Amino acid sequence: METKKCSQCKTDIAKDAKKCPQCHADIRSWLRRHYILTGLGALIILVILLSSIGSSKSPKTTNGSKENNVSESASSKSYQQVFSFNGNGSKKSEPFTIQGDRFKIAYDCKGDASATICNAFVFRVGSSLPQAVMNSSKPVKDETIIYTSMAGTGDYYIDANTMGNFTMTVFDYK
Repeated sequence: METKKCSQCKTDIAKDAKKCPQCHADIRSWLRRHYILTGLGALIILVILLSSIGSSKSPKTTNGSKENNVSESASSKSYQQVFSFNGNGSKKSEPFTIQGDRFKIAYDCKGDASATICNAFVFRVGSSLPQAVMNSSKPVKDETIIYTSMAGTGDYYIDANTMGNFTMTVFDYK
């Protein structure tokens, strides 16, 4: 039978023993004693390796630099004004056409701070469901972004109901 020395008491013990019969010390390697930590460490190293392999496979341009499709497409698109609508009281806008993947409505409602109400709904022509709501009980200047991924591109209109004056400007992102 093959033997080895206990790392603690230096007694000769069987080579496949897990504990020393003399001093009861655990003589397995650190990796075998802490198999959960060993497994977690191996998993972390595997994730790091896989993520570095995945990031190195991103497309490259002819000059060798990585291509950034997001900023490239974002730099070619911008918000462009397509419609402006103003007034007071209850008023529906003329239809306006949206072609981009989103649009924003900048609104400015003015009036007496104690008696101003600014409510507006954006509808797709032919639909009774509003796409966005602007609602304030005081003078407000803000904007709302509407994504067309759910409603689609096409013709929209604004149904406003205010106490005070309002201006709403529509910008298409294209």
